[in-house]
Amino acid sequence: MFDRPSIGGFEIIARTPSQHRQTQRGGPSQKQCTGPRILIVEDGAIVAEDLRRRCEANGYRIAGVTSSGEDALVTVEASRPDLVLMDIRLKGTMDGIEAARLIRERFDIPVVYATAYSDDATLDRAKRTSPFGYIFKPVESRDLHTTIEMALHRHATEAALRSALQCQTMLLEAFSDPVILLKPDGSIVACNRLASTLLGYARPDEASGEALYTFIPSSEHLSLRNTLERVMGVGMVDDVEYPARTRTDTDLRVRVALRRMTSGPTDLILLTVRRVHDAKARAERPAISRA
Repeated sequence: MFDRPSIGGFEIIARTPSQHRQTQRGGPSQKQCTGPRILIVEDGAIVAEDLRRRCEANGYRIAGVTSSGEDALVTVEASRPDLVLMDIRLKGTMDGIEAARLIRERFDIPVVYATAYSDDATLDRAKRTSPFGYIFKPVESRDLHTTIEMALHRHATEAALRSALQCQTMLLEAFSDPVILLKPDGSIVACNRLASTLLGYARPDEASGEALYTFIPSSEHLSLRNTLERVMGVGMVDDVEYPARTRTDTDLRVRVALRRMTSGPTDLILLTVRRVHDAKARAERPAISRA
């Protein structure tokens, strides 16, 4: 065992550059950065370094630090971070709001604004980009951590919902009849292509959010409401007929069957539609309230 060299009784300890940096940043006791990857877009060098240190102290990894919107887009495309922490006033011709809009549209990556600007005009522009959070400078570590975690959770939830809706759409398309998925209040959640064509829509997603009451005469609204309440109580209702009119003002008479379904914590109604070819349907053109 060799004695460590000393000067005046003080030991000289040699460290590698990586060991030196580790000591400066808190050494082995610092929280390990194994969490989500964050891209910091900030044109102030001191503020950017402060954000980097706070992110790393909360266990996040740094995907990069850029000072312009143009560089942010390049870095996002190359590294695909989990979240972007975005300043609004940046170097270059593109500000943070425009950069956030393009990142959301092109890459579906959540953006959290970290800015000193809180005027109404800036907030209105920022809101149009559907940000996942908004932090005012100076940034506190606790606020930063909470906002990032909530943003990541919301993004994951939205992604799961989109995936579930895609699976739901595929299942609806497997039916050989027009089918419509309803909320208990009669609003349309989704439908297959056969149903959207029957109702007069170009695509199934166009019918989402529309009220089923829109397509039947006002004189039949109470009957439909009672039918929806009944199916929620007994689970199924078959062979109920209604006069209907499509968005293109085509008169129909339809026979429907309804089934109560459970989708997660929510009860929905699956409505199967069959057209009844009734020669009287055109002659008996009911007055429909579109209100």
